[in-house]
Order: sequence, then C-alpha cells, then structure tokens
Amino acid sequence: MKRTFFTCCCWLAALTIHAQSDTLGLFEKQQTVYALADSVNIRTAPSITAETVALIPVGTPLKITGISSVALALNGVVFPWYEVTYHNGKSGFIWGGKLALASFRSHKNPDISFHYGVERVTDTGIVLQLRVVKNGRELQRLSFEGLGSRSPRLYSCENRSNKGLRNVDDIIEVNGGSEACGEAGGTLTFFWTDQQLHFVRRQLDTPDGEYFDRTYFIYPSDMEGIKDMIIEKQEAGEILFEEGQKVASWDSNNVKYSTNKAIKYRWTGEKLAPLR
Repeated sequence: MKRTFFTCCCWLAALTIHAQSDTLGLFEKQQTVYALADSVNIRTAPSITAETVALIPVGTPLKITGISSVALALNGVVFPWYEVTYHNGKSGFIWGGKLALASFRSHKNPDISFHYGVERVTDTGIVLQLRVVKNGRELQRLSFEGLGSRSPRLYSCENRSNKGLRNVDDIIEVNGGSEACGEAGGTLTFFWTDQQLHFVRRQLDTPDGEYFDRTYFIYPSDMEGIKDMIIEKQEAGEILFEEGQKVASWDSNNVKYSTNKAIKYRWTGEKLAPLR
C-alpha cells in the first residue's frame, strides 16, 4: 500500500564527523547548491543554538566555502554543517540536510526548478522529497518512500526531458541502487505536466546473482519507442553461464526468460491508461 509522508520526526544529536558517515562527500567546496526547504536558517556557527543571521527561501543558490568537523543527526540522517556564501557574499553555516542533493530546471519552462533531497531515514527505510519552485516560491512538494536502500548515497535524481511525450513537460526519475544481491533497486518516476507533479510508477530492478527481475519504461524517443505511447517492459529470468564463463553476460544471447512482456499505455494528463 502506497503511503505519503508529511509528518516530521525530530531526533537531534550533535556529534563529530567520522569516516563512516554515509553523507560525507555528497557536497564539496566551491560547489553551488540550493536550499531544499523554505525559511532555512543560516547561522553564525555550526550549531542549532547559534544565532540565525538569515532565513532563506527554498531554491536559494549557495556556494560551499567550507565543511565543518561537526555534524548533526536530524530525522534519522546525519549531515555535516557547511559554511556557505549567499546573497552577494554574505556568509554563514547551514546544516547539510537542508541542501538539495540534486537541482535542475524544467526543459519546457526554465522558470520552474526541481529540488530533490532526503526528508528522513527510519529503521525501515528512507523517505525522499521533491519540491517544485518558481521565482523563490514553492509550488508543490511530494514526499515518498525510497526503494530497498536506506543510504542517500545510493540514490540519484535526474530530469529526462519529456522523451517525446507531447502531453508531458518533464520526466523526473529517482534511481536507487541496492546494497546486496536480492535487495530491490529500481526507479521512481514522476511526470511534470499542467503545472502539477504526478507520481507515476515505482519500478523495481532486483538482481540476485544470475537471476534478474526488472520493470522499466520505453518512451517514444527511445529506439524501440512508439509515438505517443509509453511501453512498460516486465522482464524476469536467468542469465545462463556458458562453459568456462565466470561472469554472466547479457551480450552472449544466453538469457532465459520466465517473464518477458510489454504493456502499452497512454498518459491521460493524470495517470497511465492501458491500451486495449
């Protein structure tokens, strides 16, 4: 059952960064990043008790000038504090969890930007978020469960344009890898159309040794695509090892399918509708 999360946990702790911190290295010096939330605190020091020198809106650009040796655990995830410059050279500190892990503009309308990041991590999984921003104002926010991994490092987000779909402005994909064989990775797909971000599909890709089970979309601009259609491929089976072969390969035409089917859809503007 799909659940949408809008509540917020508050688990607070101050600690010193250690090499095993899962979010170290996600941001680097001189990198330009963007505020993930609205009314984000810029502080005089890397502490939640330090004086606030500014409140910045979602989507504000920031340049990282330093990485603090102090980290903060909030909502189940640990991020270091970063020293940043903003607004024509003003400076201060911001907690890394308030920075977008990926930001990009709409291909159709560059006044629209999308900002992706972590909302929280629990004992059972990770909750991610996407925010849509126009001229410093948040238009929409979606919170959603991740895939198999709880590690922010194993997720990425990208804008794939509209891939030839005439009634879609942007296709946003959140991709998640797996930490072990048999653990589900895959793709979470969102369509931006008619000034609305729609969750479209959760598709899993579960490798387990030579066995595989995956689902993915083929769009009109793909080589196997069909005009105005979305094809969902569902594949499962086994990659057979040839004699003396140590690593299974897709290139040797030795795939034995237990499932290999394609379902055709059209996008109605709100949901996928199967074609009969």
